[in-house]
Amino acid sequence: MWKAIRLEEKDLSRLSACLTKALTVMQQLQVERRSVVIMPASSDRLRVHK
Repeated sequence: MWKAIRLEEKDLSRLSACLTKALTVMQQLQVERRSVVIMPASSDRLRVHK
């Protein structure tokens, strides 16, 4: 069953701020994942290319 949800304007702005922040974090993670080289397990280290 769907329940009616009444969103106040401040709730909407808070929600959109959360979504924007989540998107930004996801984009940063994608960039970082692309720029991180995982070394062989023997050296158990991460090398970051800048």
